[in-house]
Amino acid sequence: MWKNRESQLIELLRGGYAPAYRAQAGEGRVAEQADWQTAAVVRARCNDFGIITGGPGTGRTTTLVRLLEGVHRLNPEARVALAAPTGKASMRMLESIRQQSAHFPEDRRQWLSELKPFTLHRLLGYVRHSIYFKHNREQHLPFDWVVVDEASMVDVPMFAKLLEACAPETRLLLLGDKDQLASVESGSLLGDLCASAGGLNRFSHNERELINLFVTHPERAIGPEAETDEWSTLGQCITELRYSHRFNDESGIGKLARAVLGGQADQAVELLHNPSHAQALWWYPNSASNDWNAVLADIVEAYRSYVEEEDVERALQRFKEYRVLTPVREGQYGLYLLNLKIEEAVRQ
Repeated sequence: MWKNRESQLIELLRGGYAPAYRAQAGEGRVAEQADWQTAAVVRARCNDFGIITGGPGTGRTTTLVRLLEGVHRLNPEARVALAAPTGKASMRMLESIRQQSAHFPEDRRQWLSELKPFTLHRLLGYVRHSIYFKHNREQHLPFDWVVVDEASMVDVPMFAKLLEACAPETRLLLLGDKDQLASVESGSLLGDLCASAGGLNRFSHNERELINLFVTHPERAIGPEAETDEWSTLGQCITELRYSHRFNDESGIGKLARAVLGGQADQAVELLHNPSHAQALWWYPNSASNDWNAVLADIVEAYRSYVEEEDVERALQRFKEYRVLTPVREGQYGLYLLNLKIEEAVRQ
């Protein structure tokens, strides 16, 4: 099967298919990084099951769009389901796909725009007052591809039911950030799968050679250091996107993210106090009223262009440019009270 899919990919390459955006090679330090997006697309095309993981801004949706472009090139009648644990996440995935495929030929753009987003419950066919679903091991899902975004939120029982509902010929692809919080229900599925793979972004010699056929810039080729003789069945299904297009690893945000993920609390606080990162990171050390007023003033200023915009459509776009995040719902800095205080400050 691998040889057959390898031949299909080479035919796509001859037809002008490039799994990763060529424009990215000119984005500063991107040229210094291996082309993990291309590796993820090639690997996902060659396997029945795949995982593409990566942190914020690493291009999971970009990678998915290029994968789907290849799916359509090979089979314009391919049946693809886009799913996520929540309706909001599934719609966000579809909107991102539509935005990033705006320059595609009309037939391909039309095909992508007509893909339907599902919650996992709706995809499987929720049965009221039952733990079972319409689609199961006896009645499989009618899709060639099932793509699940925000897979870190999927719990173990739901994933088991999804696997049962997939026909033997259905390709299943999970996208998500392995370092995000685990699901609300039992298990931390995506993180555990990635952790048990025995190392990420390790490729056999043949796999690495195939991936590098599609890399459009030699400096971004997958190097021999990524090659392995220890062949892990699960490991060959997972690719980690390692370069963030939103911020540099050496920026304040990049360093803070690494410190938080590594559980290095002292280093994180030190970064927040470091004046050299003052343009990217602000630190309010306590909840004194003067600090809280300063926080509100910054928030109001960030929302100013949205509030003062008279055109409704542009105002909605500007509203998306800024977000206030809080880790709790209740309390002085919880979701509910924070929203009330921001609304009051903005009205003033």
